Amino acid sequence: MADPIKAAGRSALEAFGVAGKRVAYIGPGNDDQGMFFLFNPQGGVEIQMGAYDSGSEKGQSILGLHGRNGSLRLLFRLHGSNDSPVMVMKDKVGDDKLVIGLEGINESPYIKYRNSKGGMVNLLQE
Repeated sequence: MADPIKAAGRSALEAFGVAGKRVAYIGPGNDDQGMFFLFNPQGGVEIQMGAYDSGSEKGQSILGLHGRNGSLRLLFRLHGSNDSPVMVMKDKVGDDKLVIGLEGINESPYIKYRNSKGGMVNLLQE
């Protein structure tokens, strides 16, 4: 593991493989929330973990798994004012295809998929 580095007054840890390529990063994100990344041999992100740093999601946890081409394919996150758990499966261009989670005050379960017309359909709709 490399020595802690200092950048813009913040410190981070980076790990490098035998060939000298970065394989991991642990450090602050844009808003000083903790972030963790694992990289593939080509330098692309494989796994990311941390919290959103802005907008209505600010401070909510995320865990993302990326495909070999670097695109985000599977996202686990917290959502809404209840920090409800959500799992999002994305297609190769990044569109949400299947979303499973809890929503609303009662945290009702839902399973939604994107149909051939581009709309989201809730399979658990009562």
